Amino acid sequence: MQLAGIDLALNPSARIVVQGASAAPEFLVQAPIKSAALSSVLVQASNFPDAHAFLRAALIDGRSDPPLSAQGAAELLRIGLFAPSAALPTAVAYPIPLIATTATAAALDNAATRAHFAREGFAIMQDLLPTAHVAALGHYFRELAAQGFLERDDAGNTRRFMAHNHPVADFWHHQLNERVAQLVGRGTQPSYSFVSVYEAGGDLCWHVDRPPCEYTITLLVDYAPLDAEQRSPWALNIRGRDGRLHAVHQCLGEALIFQGRELKHSRDLLPSGHRSTSILFHFVDDDYQGEMT
Repeated sequence: MQLAGIDLALNPSARIVVQGASAAPEFLVQAPIKSAALSSVLVQASNFPDAHAFLRAALIDGRSDPPLSAQGAAELLRIGLFAPSAALPTAVAYPIPLIATTATAAALDNAATRAHFAREGFAIMQDLLPTAHVAALGHYFRELAAQGFLERDDAGNTRRFMAHNHPVADFWHHQLNERVAQLVGRGTQPSYSFVSVYEAGGDLCWHVDRPPCEYTITLLVDYAPLDAEQRSPWALNIRGRDGRLHAVHQCLGEALIFQGRELKHSRDLLPSGHRSTSILFHFVDDDYQGEMT
């Protein structure tokens, strides 16, 4: 199929859910759009009339050759059911790196780190995950964004792709709970995870977090270009309990744990030509009874 000289093909990762009665059906089309975002559109006769007529003829009437106008093709391209043949999103694998059996588990945080957290409300956590896994996570989520499998968020000039409770992030989330509990000195439980893949020009305004974010780990899994000391030049700014500004520049794989409900935090504009991916793991006290997402 062609539209304005562009070869179109069915998006292999799209899915359609038929809703409503057969006399007046609606079609929920969910599709990744390469280098854009995960799209979710309810196709109705009122908003996408030609696309709706095509889907009705194919899925309700069972026609093997439903007619499709140029306008219908344009609508199906817009909602992601069709895509240019040269820009079809492809599945992204998450290969689990093999770690030598002789490797020892990362040590839990020492007394100095625990004391710093108790005093200041934030602390650096070294060796949170093995280096190979950090690299795999960075590549995996960067490719998910590039292939259109992550949601787009431009609210407040954030300019990022995001994933809320992604299964891969959630796997690691639950492995970290015991370490968090020992560091903060009381029982904890995971609330939700959040992946942020930032583009140049994105920022994060000053804010404090919501109730399910009593303790937050932000783990840097991808950044380019790093500075001469192999750190991210894009700092996470924290307003400390003493009122001072703390600019935290992380290495890849370095994690910061902080009490985001108490301490205001922000990021400045991500410079041109830079990219950054972090996974946020949120925790609450084990007797917390509120919302968890």
